[in-house]
Amino acid sequence: MLGTMLACAGSPSTFSPTLRNCQSVGGFVLIFLVVALIARDAQFPGWWAVLPTAGTALIINAGPQVWLNRTILSHPALVGIGLISYPLYLWHWPLLSFALVAEGGPPPLAVRIAAVTFSLILAFVTYKIIEKQYRRPSRNGAITPGGTFTPDGLILRSSFLRGRAVGVLCGLDSIQSAQQQGSKSGRGNHGRSR
Repeated sequence: MLGTMLACAGSPSTFSPTLRNCQSVGGFVLIFLVVALIARDAQFPGWWAVLPTAGTALIINAGPQVWLNRTILSHPALVGIGLISYPLYLWHWPLLSFALVAEGGPPPLAVRIAAVTFSLILAFVTYKIIEKQYRRPSRNGAITPGGTFTPDGLILRSSFLRGRAVGVLCGLDSIQSAQQQGSKSGRGNHGRSR
């Protein structure tokens, strides 16, 4: 919800540069407070999730020109982590969950480190081979046919096919084709009468 509000707001905060710098620092403080204060037995997500979410919103809304955002968040290492963050999010859960099941409980630290390291490698490969290909437009600016095989493309295609099947079963397909034939013949007759 906060992300939507930021997107609708459009541009970064219109506060003075000093206030925007304070806003960015405040956002970092909220995020680090959660990291420092959350206990193992805390209910998360819950109200604890408000702090990093609000902190992130403050940082984004401060804009790219404030000192922390310009120097820390624009560092190539952090930009690289940002680029692979979504594939990393997708890969780390199954690997850590598999380790938990395979060990019959919390896995040892070495196994967790190996799972996260393997997640980073898989995220990088996924970004390079799959995600980057879909971010790059084709030479003629058309949508690449691979988009059909993304989850959204598959949902759209299956919805279309399901709609066509329902139309055929309900006789709507024959009604539509009869209407199209009628409109074509009507245009043809109309064109001849001129």
